[in-house]
Amino acid sequence: MPVEFKQMIVLLCLFALPLTATAHLPQLYGAKFLRAPLDTPSQAPDCGSGVDPSDEDANRQRRQIEEIESRQGSYGGELAEPLTDLGRHYRNRGDYVEAERLYTRALHLVRINEGLNSELQLVLLKDLAATYRLKGDLNRADEIEGQVFRLQGGGRPPHGKREIEASLHYMAWQRQAHSLGLEGYNLQRLLEAYLLNERLLASLAQNERTGEDDYTQLIFSQLSNLYQILGTDFQESATHSVASSTELHPSQSASPLYVRQRIARIQIKGVRKGHDLLDELLSMVGPEEKLHRASLLLEMGDWYQWNGEPHKAVRDYAELERILASQDDPGLVEKWLGAPTELPSRGPQRQIGTDAAVMEPGAVTTVFDVSARGQVEQIEVIALSRESADREARIKRFLAETHFRP
Repeated sequence: MPVEFKQMIVLLCLFALPLTATAHLPQLYGAKFLRAPLDTPSQAPDCGSGVDPSDEDANRQRRQIEEIESRQGSYGGELAEPLTDLGRHYRNRGDYVEAERLYTRALHLVRINEGLNSELQLVLLKDLAATYRLKGDLNRADEIEGQVFRLQGGGRPPHGKREIEASLHYMAWQRQAHSLGLEGYNLQRLLEAYLLNERLLASLAQNERTGEDDYTQLIFSQLSNLYQILGTDFQESATHSVASSTELHPSQSASPLYVRQRIARIQIKGVRKGHDLLDELLSMVGPEEKLHRASLLLEMGDWYQWNGEPHKAVRDYAELERILASQDDPGLVEKWLGAPTELPSRGPQRQIGTDAAVMEPGAVTTVFDVSARGQVEQIEVIALSRESADREARIKRFLAETHFRP
């Protein structure tokens, strides 16, 4: 197994995440801070669907809008498409106010001409959500995500591929929003996501036509829910309102005490539950699928390592290394295990991405060692930006309390 590594990193702190005691120390990574290599260039967040048309295309769209308005009036049914395309043009140029205006008008026209439940709204709503995220208006983005989810079934049966994909996206969004501390994202949201995932897994398990890929994605989604639930501090979460803007089970209302009790029961059995989910996937792997088995052993090892049970994690990592070493590619062990990785490796920040609008300016550059057991040692802050000078002690504590894959 790898022994020691030294890295230089840039730590990016997130907005509005208070420095409080935590239920599980490993929950810090992906919730309180992120890491970026010094040589990694900054990238603009994904803008969603659509490409940036040229100015000539934008002019053509404006002329098309004028021509349709002259024939059909201001509520013409053909106006929605060129308005949407023009909205993408402005969004990709960074003019989010104009993009929002055009999207909103197109959405209004679709609802007038096609009805309030028309699925033609979906593309527009997704583009609007992306625009609000880019603006930094995450609460409005949350409202739109809820509308999209309801239009796509809201997690209710039948659970076809389309409904599963919609539920997976919405649960990932809930985890992301909870991590960012959005209004209304609290223990009840995490509980609803967990229970929805359980219902979907049970539904697919009874359906012989269920695709293995859908079932596998739901298992990993539930594992991500467990990472979030086991890494949640009761005291911090209890300070937020329990009301949610989009109920996954609207017929049920829950008191704060009920929600905390349910979450507590999940936390008590959570480590075993995560093991069982991954063990089910391992049981589905054929003897010839060695690298697939190796990837699941890596997940299992990470799960135990993050939950503070390295004596169990080391067995899975050791079997993983044996499988990799037995392959024809001599570089596999180095490729898979050659560098330490912060855990959890499948946190909410890695699923949807962190928008620039919610990142706090400034960075802390550090050097540290990671031992063969995945413990951080010899932490040294070697450079501070002016905005980051007061974060040295906090970052050192974050790193010291973060579990790494050895």
